[in-house]
Amino acid sequence: MWFETIIRKQTGCATYMVGSLETGQCAVFDPLWDPTPYLDLAASKSSTIRYVIDSHAHADHVSGARRLAEASGGELMLPELASD
Repeated sequence: MWFETIIRKQTGCATYMVGSLETGQCAVFDPLWDPTPYLDLAASKSSTIRYVIDSHAHADHVSGARRLAEASGGELMLPELASD
């Protein structure tokens, strides 16, 4: 298993990635707008992004969850009351 934190220095916003070395799949929690860092990190870990998860509505940044799910083919998971 691996775990990485990605922090946007300008705002202090954090994203988390957790993956399985066994399955080669990972999940991204609360991604920022640009999908590139997550795609690059997954590739460096020989992983594919299986889940893209927004844990809450983001008042501190614009979520990149939909963009990352589209770019990676990962399943988008949103809070129950989030608009689609």
